Amino acid sequence: MKQVSGFSWISALVLAGSWSVATAATPPAKPGKPAAPAAAKSTKATTTAVTSTAAAVTPLPENVMQERRKLEAEIQARLETLSDREINPRRVAEDLKIEWPIKAPELSLAEARKAAEAAVQAELDKQFPATKIDEIRKAVETQFALVKDGESVSFDLIGGRGKASGLFEGVSQTQKKARIGGIWVSLRDLDEGAVVRLDPDLNQKFIQKQIGRDLRKLDLDKESFVEANRAAIEEKSLNASEYVKIAGVGRGARAAAPTWISRKDLVDAEVLKRRKVAMGKVRPAVEEEVFTNAGYVKFDGQWMPKSLAETRKAEKTAAAEKAKEEQDILDLQKQVDEKK
Repeated sequence: MKQVSGFSWISALVLAGSWSVATAATPPAKPGKPAAPAAAKSTKATTTAVTSTAAAVTPLPENVMQERRKLEAEIQARLETLSDREINPRRVAEDLKIEWPIKAPELSLAEARKAAEAAVQAELDKQFPATKIDEIRKAVETQFALVKDGESVSFDLIGGRGKASGLFEGVSQTQKKARIGGIWVSLRDLDEGAVVRLDPDLNQKFIQKQIGRDLRKLDLDKESFVEANRAAIEEKSLNASEYVKIAGVGRGARAAAPTWISRKDLVDAEVLKRRKVAMGKVRPAVEEEVFTNAGYVKFDGQWMPKSLAETRKAEKTAAAEKAKEEQDILDLQKQVDEKK
């Protein structure tokens, strides 16, 4: 039987109501019992099968894959040559404001960090030498040295009531007075600094206490110096060791901490990055040239020999025609079922 209106002879039978997919798939129902709803299930299963067939990608034969690997190696070699020619390390270094030629670091980053910490300590020792402690002790001992009998002194009285001046003649512990210039002066009229210079019982305790205060102040001054200058000193030291600081990724509180990297590694990484971008731009053209020269064509997103592509194209066309024919039959069967 010839085709009717572009459909196969099976389509014609379906239109006539004398054949259906369900009939072909299942035996006739017994009298008095309705036929099983096989048509609907068959329709769904067939549609799924058609879709799966169309979406599947057939892998290339092993002999083709071996040849392709050789061609891809040639493509990669060409891309690397082109990118090496286009991306110049010296120009990259200039863009990054890094002096050329680049020196490789002699120290590892861990060693360079230790050297930077040592630089901080060295600058701290320079600003606050060990002799500073002795200077503080001597300054306090001199400032509050015990006055000897017969020594000439002059002290301000508390409240701006004048001065107590003259030769020191001793202290009365019972009266809590000091005899200065032939006059008894109450110790309560003198400030603490004057009293401890006149009273031997208080002198050494006060001096040691004052030295402790000044040394604690020295420690605070050291901490403040380190806090204010550590970053600059470490950066200078690490730069001298051929390392540079790069900002962390992110913004605000979520930003990662800055990291240190050698100048050489930074330039090498940037060169690699730029070469990768350069290769990506020319890859399509290079691939097309190499594969085309090898007699390849692109089919279904893959480069393959022209003969294989023609075979697959014919198979794909035949499969599509078959799937369309099967779908047409299913659609016709649905129309017949809806009329019943």
